[in-house]
Amino acid sequence: MPRLTLKASMFGKQRIKEARIKKIAEFREKEGNIDMDEIFLREASKILEPDKEWGNSEDKYAVSLPTWTRFRQAKTRIDADFFKKFCQVLELNWEEIAESEMDANTDLSEAPALTKFYGRKQELNELQQLVKRCRLVLLYGMGGVGKSALVRQLVDRVTKQYHRLIWLSLQSSPPFPETISQLVQFFSKGERETGNLSDVIQELQRQKCLMVIDYWDEIIDNSREDCTQYYQFLEKIHKTQHQSCVVVISRRKPQNVELEGKFVESRRLQSLRDDEIREFIKAEGLFGSVEEIQRFSRLYNNSWILKRIIQIIQTVFNGEISPFMNNGESTTFMDEATTDFLNQQFQKLSQMEVNLMYCVAIRRNTVSWNQLVQDSKAFLRQHQLIEYVNSLISQHSLLYKNTEEEPLIYALEPVILKYTTERFVEQVYQQIIEVMNKGVISGNELFITHQFITEHPIDEELHREQMRRIVQRIQQILLHNFKSQQHLETQLRNIESLLEEQGYDARNILYLLAACEVCMN
Repeated sequence: MPRLTLKASMFGKQRIKEARIKKIAEFREKEGNIDMDEIFLREASKILEPDKEWGNSEDKYAVSLPTWTRFRQAKTRIDADFFKKFCQVLELNWEEIAESEMDANTDLSEAPALTKFYGRKQELNELQQLVKRCRLVLLYGMGGVGKSALVRQLVDRVTKQYHRLIWLSLQSSPPFPETISQLVQFFSKGERETGNLSDVIQELQRQKCLMVIDYWDEIIDNSREDCTQYYQFLEKIHKTQHQSCVVVISRRKPQNVELEGKFVESRRLQSLRDDEIREFIKAEGLFGSVEEIQRFSRLYNNSWILKRIIQIIQTVFNGEISPFMNNGESTTFMDEATTDFLNQQFQKLSQMEVNLMYCVAIRRNTVSWNQLVQDSKAFLRQHQLIEYVNSLISQHSLLYKNTEEEPLIYALEPVILKYTTERFVEQVYQQIIEVMNKGVISGNELFITHQFITEHPIDEELHREQMRRIVQRIQQILLHNFKSQQHLETQLRNIESLLEEQGYDARNILYLLAACEVCMN
């Protein structure tokens, strides 16, 4: 007969924490500043075996330190007798804090909190239909777009339709055996601590389960040996007959998994629509004119960034959009937290993908396929270009197609456009400084591979934008560094000579020199 085990509920875990703090204060008053964990082990041992004399050495106790730790952390179940005795030491009613049978069937300890949710009705309904008929559902999209929040809403909606429900986070990139052990412990209700993939599959066959695996991209990006085991896990999930569903959440679409078949579906979560953003900002108490709200909704459609901007407007302007939208800046607002957030997105890209993002940003969201071929020919062949554009659209969700234009236009969301432009400017500046210091050109510098002022076709309005946002901005940062206009021009002339000596196009340096002349005049 299996032993009876118990674990504290989420409410119980908090009660344990509070009671432990109170008891520590009492023990310290009586016994001084000694090892508190040993005191708790000693007191529990006195209750378990009252006829024995208990000293201050752990190996003499009736219960171990790891068992006490598991009791406090409430992550895994422990022997029921030990659980009750620890509760007695803390003066807690074990029945009030123990996890119920319903709680034991559900583990949402790694899930995000259930928060206010706006829009996404169509996506939520579709997702609900998919989990009904699929063994494996893959939801992917750019970071911050709201994937986890959407699935959390789904879980809340369908909880009663499943016998077992667990949310796993791979954010810390756990080794595959550790993930399997966590699942085995959950399905066995703490009776077993180790097992294998077959044990998990059997549970998915035996009862109707919903399993959510979040942060799958952390496994993709880790290039570890057990990455293959994770992919084999997904293969097994959708190719083995069972009555359960596994939902995988990722910033990138998994490539090493066969995504075709009756029981597997993948969906890309797009940015919020304008009407959903308007619903969002109205519900959050923001107000402004119709025109201001429309402009705002076009600029900020990533859920994470939107929440961040709304918080700033509430804090600084008490919810009024007008002063935020009319602050004298014609560009999109981006604070340090947003920059850090987008830095994380770009860290997942290859250098070639970053270079392509720069091409789109330089064209200010007006780049056609033929223009992209022309602009990237210094660092990419056309077959590579197809591969990387596909990756930026379908894998990273950073690039999108504007199908309303003819011919087709590739573009970036406004905040991403601003970030990419600023990143390009900063990187060009750093590379120019490096060449000035070393007097050596590698040929891979951005001021060689990318044209600051594009051609094909000649577009005066676009050229003015490129001059203002790229050329003049680089020149201003350089001037701030050198302090002297004359010194800066001398250094730029030196780079011009280096480029001409090695047969490279020096037009970008000439643009910077022209900007210096305009600045001086």
